[in-house]
Amino acid sequence: MWESIPWRWDPGWAIALFALALLYEGAIRWLPAPSSHPTTPFSKRMGVYAGLLLCYAALGSPLATLARQSLSIYMCWLSLLCWFAPPLVLPGLPPGLLSPLGRGRWRRTVVSFLTHPVIALIPFHVTFFIVFYPPIFDALFTRPLQRLTAEVLLVLTAYLMWFPVFCPVRGWDRLNEWKKMIYITISALLLTPVSFWLLFADDILFHVYETAINPFAFDPVLEQRIAGAWMKFVQVFLFGGAFTYWFIRWVRKEQKREPLNRKTAEREAVARHLLNKRVTYGKSASTSLKTPSKKRGKPSSEVVSLLELRRKKNRRTDT
Repeated sequence: MWESIPWRWDPGWAIALFALALLYEGAIRWLPAPSSHPTTPFSKRMGVYAGLLLCYAALGSPLATLARQSLSIYMCWLSLLCWFAPPLVLPGLPPGLLSPLGRGRWRRTVVSFLTHPVIALIPFHVTFFIVFYPPIFDALFTRPLQRLTAEVLLVLTAYLMWFPVFCPVRGWDRLNEWKKMIYITISALLLTPVSFWLLFADDILFHVYETAINPFAFDPVLEQRIAGAWMKFVQVFLFGGAFTYWFIRWVRKEQKREPLNRKTAEREAVARHLLNKRVTYGKSASTSLKTPSKKRGKPSSEVVSLLELRRKKNRRTDT
C-alpha cells in the first residue's frame, strides 16, 4: 500500500506560496494603513503563514495526487483549502490592501453587497451542494478544466463565507459576537445534509472513484462513510472551535464592561437616594406646619422643619 502512494512534493507551489508570503510582508510594511487600524499583530501574521502552509499541504503535497484516487482524502484536501485556511488567513490581511476596495460609490456598493452575512453565506453552500451532486461530480472529474474551475469557485466562496466572521477591516464588520455565533451555527448546519448523505449511503454515489485505484484498498462505500465522518469532524471541532472563540471574546468583553456598569449603578442609586430624602423632607415640612399631632397622653406640638428652625435661629430683632 505504501509503495503505491506517490510521495512527491511540488516545488512550484512552494515557490508560489513563498512569493505570496513575501508580498504579504511587503504589504504590511509599505502599504498605508487607515489611522483606526494599528499594525498587524504578530499572532495574526503567524496565522497567515500557517494558512499558507496548509495551502501547500493541500496543493503541493502527496494529498493533491491522492485526492484523485480516494474520496476521503479529497474531502480532507478540500477542507484544508475551504475550512481550515480561511479563518487563519483572513484576520491577518492588511487593511491597507483591502481599503481601496471600499473607495468609490460602485466599488463600495459591490463590496457591501457581497460581504453582507446573508449574501456571503449562500454561494459556498449552494456551490458545495451542486459540486457534490453525484452526476455533476462524476462529470467534473472527467473534465480537468471544469473540475479546476469548480474547485477555484469553492475556495473563493469559502473565503467569502468566512469574511463576516473574521473580518480584517473594522469598518466592514457588521456582526457582534452573538450574531457571529449564530452565523457559525447556521453555516455548520448547512453542511449536515451532505455529511449525512455520505455517512449513511449504502450504495456508491460517485462512480468515478469506483474505477480509481484506491491507495488504501478501501471499499468505495467505506470511503464515502469516512468522508462523511470527516465532514462531521469539521462541523463539530472547527466550527465548534470558532463558536467557542467568539463566546470567550463575548465573555471577556462583558467582564470589562461590568465594573463600569457597577460604578454607574452605584452613582445612580446614591443620587436617587439623596433626591428621595430631599423630597421627603420637603413634604414633611409642608404638612407638619398645618396639621397638629393628635397622640393620646401627650400635648400637641408642631413638627418644625430644619429650614424653619434655621430661620428662627438667625432672625434679626430690631432694637
